[in-house]
Amino acid sequence: IVTPFPGDSVGNMSDPATTMSWANPMHGWALKTFGTFTDNFDNENGAVLYKTIDGGSTWSRNIFPKSVVTVNYSTADLHGTWQMHELVAANNTSYSSNTWAGWSHGTLTLDANGNGAFTGMTKSSDINDYPSSVSLSLTSNGILSVGGDTHGFMSTDKNTVYMTTTDGGGGYGLGVMQRVASGVTYTTSDLQGTWQIHQLVTANPASSNQYAGWIYGTIAIDSNGNGIASFIKPDGSKSQNIAVSISSDGTVLMNGTDFHGFMSADKKSICITMTDGGGYGYYLMAMQKVNPATSYATSDLQGKWQTH
Repeated sequence: IVTPFPGDSVGNMSDPATTMSWANPMHGWALKTFGTFTDNFDNENGAVLYKTIDGGSTWSRNIFPKSVVTVNYSTADLHGTWQMHELVAANNTSYSSNTWAGWSHGTLTLDANGNGAFTGMTKSSDINDYPSSVSLSLTSNGILSVGGDTHGFMSTDKNTVYMTTTDGGGGYGLGVMQRVASGVTYTTSDLQGTWQIHQLVTANPASSNQYAGWIYGTIAIDSNGNGIASFIKPDGSKSQNIAVSISSDGTVLMNGTDFHGFMSADKKSICITMTDGGGYGYYLMAMQKVNPATSYATSDLQGKWQTH
């Protein structure tokens, strides 16, 4: 081998950690695990495969990350500003027939000790019962707690938290916290594309025509925020035209409704709350952008997942 591998300092090729295989004088491979020589790779516990088809004059490289990623968390990972969206279902047990149901959204700002406060919180009712301060903690394996029966989990990129809780009004809540990343700005063109949507609807106890259920489907949006939504519901299907807008800070709105969403910093997901047109139910919606270039296999499901 007279030509160094591209972009690396591999030192002496007699390094015993390097294994080579040649099918013939022109076609060969070198397989190397990370962490045993100086490199600039992001992952020090994977492997790299080099291939040559011209006897070592040129090489191509393929990086294989380690199959299990270890992520350690601390309460300091909560430091920052978070957008919150929550849906609350009423507790309809005989001893608690008038518990609150609805949605809420707003901002939570936390310090490195998990202490902070809510600002700009809005509920589907006129009730404003959010505490003036809050204290959260995060375990080393990503479990979030606030006290009581609140249970959450932080994503491995540390930008999203999903949680369940019992609301102060006695109802049951499903909430999403999305980190507000400094320096990220948004434009309407960020909405363009096809989105998969999943939505949960909880009934409005005050309505005589209560509706609860789920919805899933797709929304295709152009660069102006106009789109077509195709929904599947327990009682059938529906299509409708929509028009949404996004502000530079990532807030997603729909004119004439209480629709309120926030786009993630990677611009691949949106979390939304709203009331349906008839006031019969309250929605929590998750939108995930479809990347046509991404293919999936059942093996992608392998691993341990936290569910809420």
